[in-house]
Amino acid sequence: MVVEVRGFERFQDFIESIDSEVTRLKALLGDYMRRVESVKARAEKHLKVQGAISKIAKKKLPEGEVIDLKGVEALINPSPKQELDILLEAMQSVQDRINQLENIKKSVSVFQEAQSLDIPIEVVYRDGVPKTIIVRM
Repeated sequence: MVVEVRGFERFQDFIESIDSEVTRLKALLGDYMRRVESVKARAEKHLKVQGAISKIAKKKLPEGEVIDLKGVEALINPSPKQELDILLEAMQSVQDRINQLENIKKSVSVFQEAQSLDIPIEVVYRDGVPKTIIVRM
């Protein structure tokens, strides 16, 4: 877990930072979606070829090998299905973060009047998501 404290000169700057992050994440999600379509096509072809070879050779082709590197996995020569699973997990994570940020933006709308005031705030982020807003009068 990464905890970070960011300062903003105005509440509106904080709202704009949320909007900016949501825009960046949506672009990333779009990129992942394009990659998923490409990998899906390869996965379908791979499954057909694997099925045909399995019938002939009477055994299943090995999937990509996973090597544990003390907390980080290395996936050697991954199958298209393994790649697809990784991309789908990443897409879900990004979508969850977008939803969190959009919900936070809605929740902080109670400070709507403060947006026009130049009140500095500090925001505590946990793993890139605002968790605490510190407002000093």
